[in-house]
Amino acid sequence: MDAPDTRYKVIERGRRLEVIDTWNGNAPVRPRADPMPAPRRNLEAAARALHAPPTAQMRAGRPNQRGRGPLRTMPWYDDKGPRQIAVTEAGEAKLKGLRIVALTCLFIAAVMAFLFWPLLFIAPFLILNDGARKSLRAASTKFLDELNQPVTRSSGG
Repeated sequence: MDAPDTRYKVIERGRRLEVIDTWNGNAPVRPRADPMPAPRRNLEAAARALHAPPTAQMRAGRPNQRGRGPLRTMPWYDDKGPRQIAVTEAGEAKLKGLRIVALTCLFIAAVMAFLFWPLLFIAPFLILNDGARKSLRAASTKFLDELNQPVTRSSGG
């Protein structure tokens, strides 16, 4: 037993796909609106865009002697952002310590979320609290300012 023919058939005419209703005497189904033409492109503007220099925010920072690039900040956690910070060796040591503390806090938060999951209903209120966000942003800006200190002879840089 063969399956019956389908009602609609799709064919290509003039580089366009058309739907034909086979139960309606092979009359093509009319679209509700005419298709919109593709936008015209200006070749001169496209050529200028290809050769235009990138914006200052998109430029890659130059690596220092150790091969490390600058630290880029964003305004959602840095009051002075976006900015680029040249990190010294002492700053890199602080960042390594921060990474260890952050991973430890993340692990503890995951365990706490697993054990005390009803407390997760309080988390959105803490995250969306404007005062808490401002104080955390101010603390991270202060930390980033400490990383951005110039190298002096007394700092051992």
